[in-house]
Amino acid sequence: KYKVDYPDMGSGRFSAKLSDKEWAEFNNIMRVHQNYVEQLPLAILSVLVNGLFNPIQSAIAGEVYIIGRFIYAYGYKSHGPKGRMTGAMITILAILFNVGSSFVGIYNTLRSA
Repeated sequence: KYKVDYPDMGSGRFSAKLSDKEWAEFNNIMRVHQNYVEQLPLAILSVLVNGLFNPIQSAIAGEVYIIGRFIYAYGYKSHGPKGRMTGAMITILAILFNVGSSFVGIYNTLRSA
């Protein structure tokens, strides 16, 4: 759609040819992608570790995270940075749930050993 070739991530010579509106839209989409890449390791690790102790709860929180990411992406693409807040809160809560449950599971395992 924007005809911005790889490896231009929104600030190179290809994106310089975009109108201001297209440049903003393209960079909003790229920011969604970059934020996902930044969060993914913690999200995966928390699902896997919590899955050792609470597999069903971990899977549900993982699904909530994925739904939150879709809401985040849609909101950011449609409304810019202000549109991301609902999805961001959902993803953060899902990650915090899995991280917190992981710590509780690890603590209980170490305590009973």
